[in-house]
Parts: sequence; C-alpha cells; structure tokens
Amino acid sequence: KGGHSGLDITKERGNANVILTRILSSAEDKIGIKLVTITGGLQNNAICREAEAVVTLGKDKKAELRDLIQEWQKILKKEFKVSDPDVKVILDDAEKAETCFTAEGSANIIDCMMNIDSGVIAMNMEVPGVAETSGNVGTIITDNDTVTVRVCYRSGLDSKKQYTIDKSRRLARMAHAGFEVESSSSEWEYKSDSR
Repeated sequence: KGGHSGLDITKERGNANVILTRILSSAEDKIGIKLVTITGGLQNNAICREAEAVVTLGKDKKAELRDLIQEWQKILKKEFKVSDPDVKVILDDAEKAETCFTAEGSANIIDCMMNIDSGVIAMNMEVPGVAETSGNVGTIITDNDTVTVRVCYRSGLDSKKQYTIDKSRRLARMAHAGFEVESSSSEWEYKSDSR
C-alpha cells in the first residue's frame, strides 16, 4: 500500500525496501546470491510500495530460490494480513548480468541495509497512537558500483532524531560507506497547553 512516512507510519504497512532486504538477506545466507542491482521507492517521505533486485546465483540454485520466494510469500501474507494484505513477491528471470557485486560486497550492502532503523522507533507517551520517532527507508538506487540508500527520520525531539542519525552514521562507517545528512527538519514536540 505504501503511504506517507509521517502520517501512515503507525499503520504497520510493508515497506518494500525493507521487505526486499529481508528476502535478500535470507537468499544470501541460504543460497549465496550476489547483487547486481537493487532499486526501490520514489520519494524519501513515502513508504516504499515497490522494490526490485537483480541477483546472480548458480544455475543449480534456481529451484532453491523459487522455493525460498514461495516461503517468503507465506511469511509476508501472515505478517501483513491486516495492515497490507495485498503484499506480494514476484520472481522473474533476468538477462545475464555483465557485472555484479562481489560476494563480500553483496553481504556488506545487505548487512548495512538490514540494520537501518525503519518504521516506528518510539511512540509518543503523551499522545496515544502517535509516533514520536520514526524512520523510513524511502529510496534505494544502484548506479554502477554504488548503492545509495535515502532514509527519512522524523521525531518530536531533536535529541531522539540525532540519536537515530548518529546510529546510521556509525553503521555507514562500519560498512566503509559514505554518509551524509541532506536535510533536517526541526523537532515537533507535543505541547499539552497549545491550542
């Protein structure tokens, strides 16, 4: 379904970038896939509705991948039966890739993406049902040998937003990846006496 990463984040809809990363992690662990490309999302402030990856694998592993995708379809249908019941995973054949990331490079990208905060991080304790701090993996773009992941963090408290940014910066450093804050909005702290 997607949605707005501020207004709809508490609805627990599936973020296609996050779901795809989970599937890739599973496939990398069990089958030994290597990434060719990964792409998803249209805007940083929108919960991603569609994402796709092109991977390489041994010819003898195709049936295993097909079984794994069917297994993930069942898992996701169960997880999102209320919040995003139309979630689906599609496996297609792709043209033979000229180049791909190494096994180590693929693992590094997947490891990094698996550890990015996404969704509700903390709820507002003063206003029931409202997120205080959240993250959204908005877009992923592959350009030759570079994968760029854009994440939108929001918080009612600057200190909590800075904490999530610092975690991401340190994650990028561990992965030997670049990191940059492109924009930052002010906190929107709840004021019980405001009218």
